[in-house]
Amino acid sequence: KRGGGSMTTLAPIPIFRDRQFYVPRFELFVGDRPERGSLLHDVMQVTYKDNLDSIDTFELTINNWDAEKRRFKHHDSTMLNPGQRLRLHMGYLDDKGGLKSMLQGVITEMTPTFPAAGQPTLKVVGQNVLHDFCKEPRNDSYKGTDATVSRVAARICQRVDVVFRNDSSHRANEVVHNHLIQSNQHDIVFLMELARQEGYELVVEEPAAPGGKTILRFLHIGEVVRKVYELRYGSTLTEFQPILSTSKQVNSVIVNGWDIAKGEDFHVEVDQDGIDSKQRLKGKMLPGMKNPVEDRKAVLTERAPHDRQSARAMAAAKLASINQELVKATGSVVGLPELRTGSQVYLWGLGRRFSGRYFITSSTHTISMSGYITQFDCRLEELESDPLGER
Repeated sequence: KRGGGSMTTLAPIPIFRDRQFYVPRFELFVGDRPERGSLLHDVMQVTYKDNLDSIDTFELTINNWDAEKRRFKHHDSTMLNPGQRLRLHMGYLDDKGGLKSMLQGVITEMTPTFPAAGQPTLKVVGQNVLHDFCKEPRNDSYKGTDATVSRVAARICQRVDVVFRNDSSHRANEVVHNHLIQSNQHDIVFLMELARQEGYELVVEEPAAPGGKTILRFLHIGEVVRKVYELRYGSTLTEFQPILSTSKQVNSVIVNGWDIAKGEDFHVEVDQDGIDSKQRLKGKMLPGMKNPVEDRKAVLTERAPHDRQSARAMAAAKLASINQELVKATGSVVGLPELRTGSQVYLWGLGRRFSGRYFITSSTHTISMSGYITQFDCRLEELESDPLGER
């Protein structure tokens, strides 16, 4: 089975098929020009990080000492000034498809090191274009037909010249709120909170070509827009550490609200049977395992809805989100630039309890003298049978 959601149409790819993993390579474009001179050759390590809950970042560790001229090389350069635009590409020399665009962003931090022994280095840190969502806290309101999460996202993205897309099947069922208020919040914080409450994840897609616009996309559970990989412990999956925890799990979620039309309060409760079958706790547990939290409930207090439809949608999204936390894991693999937040991956060779389909919640890509490594955090979406049998 390879399923889950209307957008889940991509076949999983064995990691080494038609790929060259011999010579890791990266390219920096500072301002409008590629840096192939002294700066590029002095970069000792490049790290890119993305995460569902924060803005993507990059970090460069640079040799900052000219041994021949006996002077510092880079920290006084205007090229690395905070505010300078930068594009980062990562991948492998002669790899099919070329280097992959990882990030378009801006330098936000510079940290030189002047050690007692050894060579001085310079750490340069920056964030992707979503940094523009954090210029100032805003007070705003969204009413009528504008009071849906997708319309809010489109309006916010328009302000900072980022393309917004939501072709999720979930969009047709979005709740139209009576009134949404952004109270002294940065745009990206408000948007992340609202999207999460309604069952969306935010995924950033960088343009492949210079001059293209960054895309902010909504994903719902089970939907895929990136390549889907298959990894197997003992061969392509270098290491893996899952954690199965029921401490925060519940069987149902209750939302209390106030019905403006009727002038009365109400409460709505959604249990495991009230959400999509692919989102239920059962699909993440071994067949026949008794529900360990059948008597536990949670009360959602983040936002008081004004009608039962909104309350039910919020409760269902919250319950699905809680279910996702049953099995979380960390892993690592040879550097894969396409393995990013929002990817799904099939992990095999982990026994019946942990083999299945996972969703990448964060990734860290590092190129250094040791090579190219991708580390990732993920959550179990659904247990599935290992195609090579139980291992």
